[in-house]
Amino acid sequence: MVELLKDKRKRAELPGVMWQDPILGTPIIGSSMGAGHHLAPAIDDLPFVDRRFLTDDPYRANDGRIEANMVGARGCPYDCSFCGAAVSANPEITIRTRTPENIIQEMRDLDARYGVTAFRFVNDLFLGYERFIRKCMTAFSEAAVGGRYAWDATGRINILHRMNDDMLELLKRNGCREVALGIESGSERLLTYMGKRITPEMTRSVVRRLTEHGISIKGYYILGFPTETCDELNATMRQVYDLWDIAEAQPGRVQLLSQYPVRSGHRQRNTPPADRAIPRTASAQRSSRGMNDRRGFFIAVEGPSGVGKTTVTALLPATHRPRSARTGDERAF
Repeated sequence: MVELLKDKRKRAELPGVMWQDPILGTPIIGSSMGAGHHLAPAIDDLPFVDRRFLTDDPYRANDGRIEANMVGARGCPYDCSFCGAAVSANPEITIRTRTPENIIQEMRDLDARYGVTAFRFVNDLFLGYERFIRKCMTAFSEAAVGGRYAWDATGRINILHRMNDDMLELLKRNGCREVALGIESGSERLLTYMGKRITPEMTRSVVRRLTEHGISIKGYYILGFPTETCDELNATMRQVYDLWDIAEAQPGRVQLLSQYPVRSGHRQRNTPPADRAIPRTASAQRSSRGMNDRRGFFIAVEGPSGVGKTTVTALLPATHRPRSARTGDERAF
């Protein structure tokens, strides 16, 4: 690739690489016939990641296990409007899923080399194809993966919503510890606008059923999405409390995180001003269990003066907050 970049006459042979034309100043994307395999090589033929070059992987997790990140698939078949991995944003990329046998082989290799017994599947989407899930869980059962290993994965709410309880129980028996879900919003209109193919009720159902089976949830939200109104933001906050309440008495727990995009000098009509809503944030989280303070959906805020902490309960009218979350010094949005 370096040699092709040096030779300006051959730059066009670089598939998927973009550069600026030095004369016209316009962007150019390289492409050539028969070069697509460079963008999507056979995924099972790729060597396992050499962890000697990674400083913090594997690592010892808080529960004492040695944990490593893995990629079980590349690409995503969905088209969420905000996502760089959306299928429409990557027309030349073939979605590829590793065979279960290849995944198990890497698990065992990491166990033998470093004593790894916990894994995080960090690809765009792992539990997102029903046929693959069933095939993978069959192989995991035959290899007794759940007897030695625990693993976390990304998942799709609409796919998990269709699964019966037997399949969810099989996920748990095979070592599934936590599923990361793109919940994004409690507004059905906004979810449709994002192209999520889910509803708030589907989210409630999936969270309830997974936590009943002892599988924890890590849910991601986007606050302040373009066109979002104050009422829709409040609907999201009501959903946050609902999900905490659903998981309160279940074996699984719920951890919720958010991003709040802010563009300087611009605000959508009918959306809350940044200074009355949530400052620019890095992340937000609260566990449904192990915390006595239910008053906040805490958000780490990074600003000019450093990192602080705020809470979005002020966005939620007092009548919609859990009783334990209502205090006299909070102002309703």
